[in-house]
Amino acid sequence: MIDSILAAVDPSDHGIRVMDYSIQVGSIFGSSIQALSVIDSKKVEGPGLRDYLASVGLDPDMTYRTKVETFYQEKLGQLLQEFQSRCQEAGLAYESSLEKGVVHKMICDRASSFDLIIMGKLGEHAEWSADSLGGSVSHVARRAKKPLLITPKRHIPMANALVAYDGSSFSRSALELAAEIGGRTNLRGAVLIVGGEDKHKKLTAEAAKVLANDSVDFEVITRPGEGEVASEILNAGDTMDADLIIMGAYGHGRIHNLILGSTTEEVISRSRIPVLLRH
Repeated sequence: MIDSILAAVDPSDHGIRVMDYSIQVGSIFGSSIQALSVIDSKKVEGPGLRDYLASVGLDPDMTYRTKVETFYQEKLGQLLQEFQSRCQEAGLAYESSLEKGVVHKMICDRASSFDLIIMGKLGEHAEWSADSLGGSVSHVARRAKKPLLITPKRHIPMANALVAYDGSSFSRSALELAAEIGGRTNLRGAVLIVGGEDKHKKLTAEAAKVLANDSVDFEVITRPGEGEVASEILNAGDTMDADLIIMGAYGHGRIHNLILGSTTEEVISRSRIPVLLRH
């Protein structure tokens, strides 16, 4: 049950889409929404701003830094007001918070009080970044220990889900959440199992048992596992025209708090549709 959503809103295309997905999920579950926008302290106080201003011949004094912070306050404040209006139209309870700090730390500090976190895959100026996956997303996915919905650049109404199932506790939690969503909506879907024939039989039986509890009719898709698992997941999603991937944050043999599951990170980085992670 998703009673409360923490929605991390920022001015990027990905961050603005957080509003669309929050309202869609919130309307399914009747969730309350807490919008959080963070003025990244590194942008207004860190050496990066000082070096940039000096490089273009500007004096990086306190007055200029104050103007930069005021600019972000106004920009984010407008977004939060728009979000409030949309939540009111949808009949959803809404609160908001505008803070200054390190983005992923602010999200993780609040995560334990919510049932779902929604954030954009990439932040502002993503096209200038060398990283294929936003740093804040990677940090939150490792540390928050809450379901995390990562939004793409455009809003795609979620109606057809692919659930990656490998038998781990994390993927089982993902399958249980998919079943719960499917039980409340017209969500169609499929469960993907990658591996040999013996693994197919075992995991197909496990998946059927989980889905039976919610009377959800998801088909099971099997792949031999000859290629990379991330590619198998993404290819299966393309084949079935999925608009949502649901998977565990880690598979078997994960190292807590050090790395995100390699398959998970690859799927998030390459996916053009939203990815819902379960811990």
